[in-house]
Amino acid sequence: MRKLATIRIIRDIKPIPKADNIELVFIDGWQCVAKKGEFRVLDKCVFFEIDSILPVHPIFAFMEKRKFKVKTAKFMKNISQGLALPISILKEFGIDKVSLEDDVTEAIGVTKYDPEANKIRIKAMRESYPWWKKLMLRYKYTRAIIKHFEQKSTFPSDIVSKTDEERIQNLSLSLDKYVNKQLEITEKYDGQSATYIYRPNFFFPEFIVCSRNQLLKNPDNSSWWTIARKDDILNKLKKLHRHMKLGRKDYVCIQGEILGMSIQKNKYKVNDYELYVFNLKTNTSRNNKQFNYQDTKVIFNEAQIALKQVPFLQTIKVSTVEELQAQIESIGCFKSTKNKNMYAEGIVTRLSSDTSQSFKYINPKFLLKFDE
Repeated sequence: MRKLATIRIIRDIKPIPKADNIELVFIDGWQCVAKKGEFRVLDKCVFFEIDSILPVHPIFAFMEKRKFKVKTAKFMKNISQGLALPISILKEFGIDKVSLEDDVTEAIGVTKYDPEANKIRIKAMRESYPWWKKLMLRYKYTRAIIKHFEQKSTFPSDIVSKTDEERIQNLSLSLDKYVNKQLEITEKYDGQSATYIYRPNFFFPEFIVCSRNQLLKNPDNSSWWTIARKDDILNKLKKLHRHMKLGRKDYVCIQGEILGMSIQKNKYKVNDYELYVFNLKTNTSRNNKQFNYQDTKVIFNEAQIALKQVPFLQTIKVSTVEELQAQIESIGCFKSTKNKNMYAEGIVTRLSSDTSQSFKYINPKFLLKFDE
């Protein structure tokens, strides 16, 4: 589960010119607007990341107009990303003692804003429902009954990790491992995360289809299964498995972003569902391996696999953390290669030598444009 609400330290405070009631506070790599005088440097705070949905509670009454959603905002020409509140609010939720970096997401009742994936999943499920279940879904109380008895299939984290990279702002104190090493930078698309896994096994071959957080057992009309059929993902994974000379008990996996109709308001103006791969992974009895961008490209070509990858932007190598942060911010604000009329959502940066080490930078101009 993503850490949406954590205990952090106020690293710095700066005034906002001509502002009487607000000021800028800096939490690790994040910049937020807070009530003037509410914090001092080195104070602990509860930091809520953007995409947090706060619970309906008197403490958060001031967020009601924003539907309790924490998002990127602009105050007197200053960007604010996240929400910082005093740790004294924790008493309202029965939390007495906390330490730095404690995760209080679940204790407070914070959830992640992810409406598009949920709407498409519900739509696909409803299309396969019998008439009596469709009727029950019209009413609040019978919907609750169905929700209670619906079985959830959890993501197979024992086989492959999920796809959500940490934001660079959360890594500001541990970026030194990216210094003096070759880094691959790709464009981050704003779509739906998809994971496809295959292994031949001995008697029962496995083909696993997943969204970001769920295993989707039954074929349906969702974007994930539509891509599986349209792009013949199963047979492509079989070819990859043979080409890479994996054993019968070994898994091969691709992870990517699906763009298309009704996904994230179809910002890229795509007429059909399209998959763009950003990870190729294997899970064997010996080890788990994740291939870098160029190696993945070579493997796809050698195996004659027609799969598109996310756009590759450039490689960089920097000598200091400060230079890394400056370059990432400079590279990360650009027009999308998919749609030149809009800003890119951001970039993903990975170590070429170990692509499991990665982070993302989300373009503030993109977040402001799309009210996120």
